[in-house]
Amino acid sequence: MPAQWVKDSVTPRTAYLQPGRSQFEGIPALGYAYQFWIPQSTEGEFMAIGVYGQFIYVNPTRNVVIAKNSAYANYNVDGDRMEYQAIEAFRAIARQVGKGGA
Repeated sequence: MPAQWVKDSVTPRTAYLQPGRSQFEGIPALGYAYQFWIPQSTEGEFMAIGVYGQFIYVNPTRNVVIAKNSAYANYNVDGDRMEYQAIEAFRAIARQVGKGGA
């Protein structure tokens, strides 16, 4: 796979797809590109997110990949909040076990 395609696949190109462009209940919107969700970050994080809370989280700066299987029954009620809680958990894990961790 060409390196430029990989870079493009996790780089939102338009303003309405940028991470943090808006907030809902204090939660910044995720960015989006090529089926990947991109949180506001200085570490190049990106994720694949499935309905009901499945994740593949990638933090290239810390050389960490996390897969999460789940069936979050209230996804249609507060799925955005659950996603950000998961992201914060992934970040805590990445800080501890990843390259450059505490």
